[in-house]
Amino acid sequence: MRVIHDPHANGLHGRAGVIISLCGEEFVDYVYVRFDPTGSQRGEQIRMISLECLDPYK
Repeated sequence: MRVIHDPHANGLHGRAGVIISLCGEEFVDYVYVRFDPTGSQRGEQIRMISLECLDPYK
């Protein structure tokens, strides 16, 4: 999947990642996404993101 909208300006717009799990009953429209490191980042990032901000791609 790819981030098409980053409402919090976390620098995730346009980045590709993998959905690793749902967030639970309280946040039914959110998933946890794993992003590979870019630039000076040392490890992968895992972020909670709304489904409306994501777009699947091949």
